[in-house]
Amino acid sequence: MYQSLRLLLLIALAACLLLASATNGLACSSASKEASDPRLLLAGADVIVRAVAVTYHGHYEGKEPAGEEVIPPLVEFKVLEVLKGEDVPELLHAPGQLIGVDDFNPPTMPLHSIRPTGRGGSCYAYYYKKGGEFLLVLRKKGSELTPYWASMAATNQQLRGADDPWLHWVRQQLLSAGASEGRQM
Repeated sequence: MYQSLRLLLLIALAACLLLASATNGLACSSASKEASDPRLLLAGADVIVRAVAVTYHGHYEGKEPAGEEVIPPLVEFKVLEVLKGEDVPELLHAPGQLIGVDDFNPPTMPLHSIRPTGRGGSCYAYYYKKGGEFLLVLRKKGSELTPYWASMAATNQQLRGADDPWLHWVRQQLLSAGASEGRQM
């Protein structure tokens, strides 16, 4: 009886481990090459800006009427400074949600990963603190600019203000790569 109980527990443990690994396999487990090398991230960007998350663009109440396609809300950002790129509009938009809490990465430079809210399986961080500053590393997709182009990479990091270590690191890299100095908006 002791042997069969032990075997049953072993099978249950194996099943739990198998389920846990299957769940982790569904989450974003493969980071883009830009996530492992932040210099590639900056080189691959069309536009890099420091911006503040202001509001939602268009009408959004958090739910859609029954039977209609759910369209993610667009967060509106006011551009404070352009670090890379030309003809950048004053307002930018990206799918996401505004929240009331900070979502900082640890201040270890350079950043090699996405903010904590993006590590839950979507591969991207879609939550932005209302009124928070963000460094948006954007790429053109069609006529739109998006921060969602390099999985698990630091494409939309929340900043701790104008003296943030990530912002300083990015500025240094852009200067050493020959990009022009940032312009205030």
